[in-house]
Amino acid sequence: MTGRVYYFTGTGNCLAVARAVASVLGGQPVSIATALANHPVRTDADTIGIVFPAYLSALHGVPLIVERFLAAFEDIASKRVFAICTCGGYEIVNAVPALRNLARFANTQGFTLAAEYTVRLPMNNLDYEHIPVPIETDSATIISRSESQIDDICDRIVRKRRGKRHFARRFFTVVMTPMYAAMAKVSVKALRQMAHEPADSPLDFRELIPLTDRSISVDEACTGCGLCARVCPVANIQVVEGRPIWLHHCEMCFACDEWCPQGAVHHWGRPNGAKYHHPKVKAKDLCRPESPA
Repeated sequence: MTGRVYYFTGTGNCLAVARAVASVLGGQPVSIATALANHPVRTDADTIGIVFPAYLSALHGVPLIVERFLAAFEDIASKRVFAICTCGGYEIVNAVPALRNLARFANTQGFTLAAEYTVRLPMNNLDYEHIPVPIETDSATIISRSESQIDDICDRIVRKRRGKRHFARRFFTVVMTPMYAAMAKVSVKALRQMAHEPADSPLDFRELIPLTDRSISVDEACTGCGLCARVCPVANIQVVEGRPIWLHHCEMCFACDEWCPQGAVHHWGRPNGAKYHHPKVKAKDLCRPESPA
C-alpha cells in the first residue's frame, strides 16, 4: 500500500494527526491548500487520506476547501480514500455528521469513502460553554487522550478497517437530523450577520462563509509584520500600507487570529483573548511555501 495524507488546518490539530498517519503510510503529509494550488491534483499513491476539522457541524461540517480539493483530484475514483475528522466537542455530535456530509459529497464526485475516523482534540476557540453536558476542557488532557485514538486509527488504516461503531454512529446522525436542521437555521442567521449581509439575503452558507472575514478586526497593536498573511492557507490576506486586508474568500480557520504575535487580530468566532494551537505545531509549519515565516 502506497499512501498520501492531505490535511487542512489553521491551528495545527489536523497537521498533528496527519503527521502521525503519514509516518505509518510513509512520506510527509501535504497541505490541501498547497496541493490545490497545483490544479488538477495528482498522485501515484493508491491510498489517500483526508484529515480535516469539523466546522459548523449542524450546518455542514466540511470546510469548503476540502470539497474543492476533492473535486479537483484527478482519477480519485481509482483510489482508496479514507477521512479523519477532528473536533473539539463530542465526536458523535460534531465529527460524525461532518463525515456523513463528506461521504455524500464524495458520491457526487464518483467515489466512496472506504473508511471514516474521528479524533477529539481541543476546540480551537476554547468555547466549551455552549455544550450542555459535561465535557473535558483541559487541552493537555484532551491531547493526551487523543494519542491512543490516533494510534488506533493508524492501526485500522494499515489493516483497512473502518472506524469504531461505524453503523451506530451513522444511525445517531439520522436520528439527530431534525435537530441539526433547526440548528442550521441559527447558524445561517449568524453567518449573515458576520458577513454583513441583510437578514433576507439569498446567499447560502457556501456563499456566506467566505464573506465572514468582514467581521474580523485588527487593533492598534498590529505592527504590519504580515505573519497573518503568510499563515493564511488560502491567501485571503494582503498587507496594504502596514495593515492586513481580508479578500473575502475566508475558510474560518482562525489562523490569522491564532498566530498574530501581537494578538492584534480578532476573529469573531473566538472569545476575546482565547488562544490555542497544537503544541507540536509552529507558525512556520503553516506558512505557505512561497511565504516563509
